[in-house]
Amino acid sequence: MQGDLPAVRSGETRAPRSSGGGVGASAGPRGAGAPKAPPQARKWAAAALVAALFAGCDGGPPSGGATGSAQARSSARASAPDAAASGTPAEQPLSHFERLPVDAAIQAQAALTAFLAAPSDTRSYLAFRRAVSWGDPFFRERGFMAEALFGAGPADETQGPLGRLDAAVVAGDRKAIEEEGGAVKRALRLLQDSFERNRVRPARVPFLLPRAAFALGAILAASRPGVASSAAGVVADAQGHLDAIDQMMKLNTAFASVAKDRDAAASRVQERIAALRKALDAAALAGELSERARLIVVTGELGADIRSVLGPSSDLWRPYPPAVSARESAAPAASSTPGAARPGAPPGAPSGAPSAGRQRGGAQEEPTSVLTIPRLRRVGEAPEAELARLAALGEKLFSDKSLSAGSRRSCATCHVPEKAYTDGKPHPDSLLPDTPIVRNAPSLLYSALHAAQFWDGRALTASSQAELVLHSKAEMGDAPAAFPNASAATAADAARALAAFELLRLAPAAAPMDRFARGDAAALSDEEKQGFDVFAGKGRCSRCHVPPLFGGAHPSDFATPLFAVLGVPATPAGKALDPDPGRGAVTGRPRDASAFKTPTLRNVDRTAPYFHNGAFPTLESVVDFYDKGGGRGLGLAVPAQDPEVRKLDLTAAEKKALLRFLRVALADPAKRAP
Repeated sequence: MQGDLPAVRSGETRAPRSSGGGVGASAGPRGAGAPKAPPQARKWAAAALVAALFAGCDGGPPSGGATGSAQARSSARASAPDAAASGTPAEQPLSHFERLPVDAAIQAQAALTAFLAAPSDTRSYLAFRRAVSWGDPFFRERGFMAEALFGAGPADETQGPLGRLDAAVVAGDRKAIEEEGGAVKRALRLLQDSFERNRVRPARVPFLLPRAAFALGAILAASRPGVASSAAGVVADAQGHLDAIDQMMKLNTAFASVAKDRDAAASRVQERIAALRKALDAAALAGELSERARLIVVTGELGADIRSVLGPSSDLWRPYPPAVSARESAAPAASSTPGAARPGAPPGAPSGAPSAGRQRGGAQEEPTSVLTIPRLRRVGEAPEAELARLAALGEKLFSDKSLSAGSRRSCATCHVPEKAYTDGKPHPDSLLPDTPIVRNAPSLLYSALHAAQFWDGRALTASSQAELVLHSKAEMGDAPAAFPNASAATAADAARALAAFELLRLAPAAAPMDRFARGDAAALSDEEKQGFDVFAGKGRCSRCHVPPLFGGAHPSDFATPLFAVLGVPATPAGKALDPDPGRGAVTGRPRDASAFKTPTLRNVDRTAPYFHNGAFPTLESVVDFYDKGGGRGLGLAVPAQDPEVRKLDLTAAEKKALLRFLRVALADPAKRAP
């Protein structure tokens, strides 16, 4: 069970966005476990970067603009008969499909050039964001060249040139806009040249298209790393991604001549794209997205239909399997509105019915969006039957006081099932009077699906977390003689069983939001949907509390934990930062001082008090803290405060809707005492 989670990249704390740099600037530290390219590939990428920078890319497009540059290359290819005459094979012109990333890079450069000439021109900036997002599914295929635009990884994308440019635009910093704009332009020229020389092939469509549909949902949730800061920018990002999906679909031969059994799915793809386009166009005019949850569910349906049309392929990209499929879920309550179609359903779909899977060669394609809780991703080498046996043992051990020194407490003492597996105290009582436990006991619900454990992330798996607690003298007393009496020979054996229990039993995916994600349109009230719009929009909550776990891990691999510096004081009205060093004590990095793991907000109404120190007694006090702008908003000096924590100016109605969403939409059925 030590392998109950995939290999985890080192968590990163987002530092304040900074200006300056350029393509060669540092994009922040890379996760220690991130895959690394071979040395030869690194040398080639560095050589290409340097060559491009010294080939006239740093000053923007040559005379005639970026389009003129592409036309010049096309003219050069048109003169290929001369090469053929000398024995060199003529190079074929780019096909319409191969031109997609090239044209996206060209349009992005043109829009950026217009914006840099007039930084007050919001329309040019939004056109630039849309063009970059159009090319995004392709650009991310190019490794180090993509890093020159986006940054080094999920936790560092705000440190890439594109993120720094967006921060400069929000701040109105013209000098930084010019500097970062130049860096972005150079990165786009590199990508343009890369796709002209090394073409994207239609064979990549089974990978690119479904992944783009899933990513579109993350953009709509404003939870994707690097998404625009402003509401209008998020809409532009979503429009660009939809442009890419639409054009790839139209240019892919699989859609041009699909088998008869796939005609219905192909028609649904077109219908869903049209519905999303209509909603995004309306949002562009209004300046804000609404009904985000419904639109995200549509992206899951869109991805399932795309996979159905593409059919069997070794390259077909699929998101993770859901914890509870639409076919496994129970029928919705009888209160479903008569005649109401489920989100994104084709005409004639049963009212309020969960989404059925999409047929693919006899198999069912499950609609999966960024609101979908994942099934277990990895359980080491243990077969299912062994895992079930371990989970049953873990459930027994969870309430067994003989695991502790003197049989004074069990796991359930500090993780009470009726309190969503917390204890309702600012911090648990210590078994050692002179060694207090200073941090709040977090909920265990969904914790095994996260990429790191404890507030400081010092453990990576549920089993290692459990073993560390068993060996803690302050928490469980470190009593090795107790384990044979508790049906576990060692602390490691007990920890594996406890982790199996958490993995199999403590991720129920039964909240109203989960039912809504599976297609039950009546699962969320209008106010709860509005609350999610605040959560993902003006409230900026989803940028750290990422769906579907609503904690610090991004789908689809959930492999990089997210830590944040919020500036939490010792009391809600405190005038000094809480002294706990947090993640900084683990990494030793100054930027991680006072950083803590972003916890799940699922079942948050039952997990008071809040934050790592348990200092905030109510959800209202937490929302007020964020609304004021975190620690800085209280007048505290917080130099490394997360850039997403800023003054919000939420209205009373917005706070009410947000609190309703948190309390009701994310609540699983309460565990009751026997």
